[in-house]
Amino acid sequence: SDISEQKCKRWRLEVERQEVKRLRWSIDAFGTGFGLAEASTLTMLMDCGLTNGLSHIRLGGCYLGDDGLRPIVASLARVPRLRTLGLAHNGLGDGSIQALAEALSANPGRVLPALQRLWLFGNDISDE
Repeated sequence: SDISEQKCKRWRLEVERQEVKRLRWSIDAFGTGFGLAEASTLTMLMDCGLTNGLSHIRLGGCYLGDDGLRPIVASLARVPRLRTLGLAHNGLGDGSIQALAEALSANPGRVLPALQRLWLFGNDISDE
């Protein structure tokens, strides 16, 4: 994403002001109504380097669909400590899973080098 340095500075100040320490460990939005707007915010936080310490992102049951996952996939390289990525029951199809696979294989060791668990069950993924 193309986010201005000024916008990132504002986000950093807001995160510091709010003392958002959760971003250092995990985001667990399972079934909370986390949607496209929240996915966009998460992507902006990732792009501004405010999620470097995240070890778990659980977005299961949020039904983001392919459109909601694309920007997150594009920003995953900015979350190097991520060990768990939960995307179960999100209405994902083959296209978004292909984009995720391409992001992971395009830069091995750089995109999610610490990833141990990837949950994709409950999506509309073909066997091919």
